[in-house]
Amino acid sequence: MPFTIIGSTIHFHTVSPLGYRQLMARQQDKTGNRESAIRVGAIFMLTGPIAELGQDSLAGAEVALRLGNDQGGVNGRRLEWVVADGYSTEEAARQAERLITEEGVRVIVGCYGSNHSIAVSKVCEKHKAVLWVQTAWTADLFNHRPRYTIRTNTYATPVEDAAVGFALNTALPRIGKRPERARVAVISEASAYGVSCAQETVRALKARELSPNLEHTYNSQYDGTSLDYGAVVEKVRGANPDVLFVSSFIRDSIGLLNAMRAVTYRPPIIMASSAGFGFYTLSACGDMAEGILTANAPALVNTAALNSDGRELQREYVSRLKGLTGREPSGFNAMAFCAAYSLFHDVMPRAAAVDDAEAIRHAALSLFPYHWVAIRTGGG
Repeated sequence: MPFTIIGSTIHFHTVSPLGYRQLMARQQDKTGNRESAIRVGAIFMLTGPIAELGQDSLAGAEVALRLGNDQGGVNGRRLEWVVADGYSTEEAARQAERLITEEGVRVIVGCYGSNHSIAVSKVCEKHKAVLWVQTAWTADLFNHRPRYTIRTNTYATPVEDAAVGFALNTALPRIGKRPERARVAVISEASAYGVSCAQETVRALKARELSPNLEHTYNSQYDGTSLDYGAVVEKVRGANPDVLFVSSFIRDSIGLLNAMRAVTYRPPIIMASSAGFGFYTLSACGDMAEGILTANAPALVNTAALNSDGRELQREYVSRLKGLTGREPSGFNAMAFCAAYSLFHDVMPRAAAVDDAEAIRHAALSLFPYHWVAIRTGGG
């Protein structure tokens, strides 16, 4: 699991030249034989309080679709998005119902957000359609035992175990603390993502015979406008942790750091989990984000870990993403690109029928035997 230290020297633009509205409008302007195109659903939070992360995800997936079409599509058939804005959990489920029953979509890529992914997964199960999950970190994604939901990236259990291990075994000794005597606090926002990350953090701590001095969940409702950040920070300060583990989204991350700045306080070590503590928070908070550790998806893979095909694919991805968005890739771009590219390049061409969920599932599991274990056991 990669760890990065967020510094204050990277600047990240929040608006890409290709907006989701232009992409959705482009769907209506297609010419040629539409019946020959393979229509794939894409549901992301494209508006609302964490639209940046949904838009990043769609941009990464769009690069994969363009590259797939330039490489000949799926067995000669072009790929075409049917894009929907799942700005809330309820809207994501409604859009999934619409895409499947009215647009004829049999595969949906999405959804960014654990609550959203669970809701859409249930709709897909009802209609025997595939949900190809590019980002949903909750360990509970498979609790309803879906047959046609496949997640392509990591999730809370291994991420938090790695985060705890790094914080205790590497970071703490550097500030002169012994792991077995450490004071720790765990705070999280209240969606399925935050709750699951907190639970897995506590599980990993207790496996190392440590119990948190503070466990606190706050409801930021994604936008964080109604949250008393000062009160949350006072709870943390009262616990006096050596390490603060936090799972949050963008606006509550910014709110927490600003509240810490206001009282001139910060725990010696902050270990964050994806989502909120990334480039957007960095741009907003500057030096307050200096030195924060985050267990996150990498924006780029170390080229030394890739074979020649992998290095060439990463170069192509980065070049195309920069052309699309005008900026360097984020981890959310990367997760969505890898998910969509594996679907278009590796799975769908091997499926006996691209409009049949069972055939797509069979093709996927024949390539990725780990997911067979995950789906059968509900382990994520």
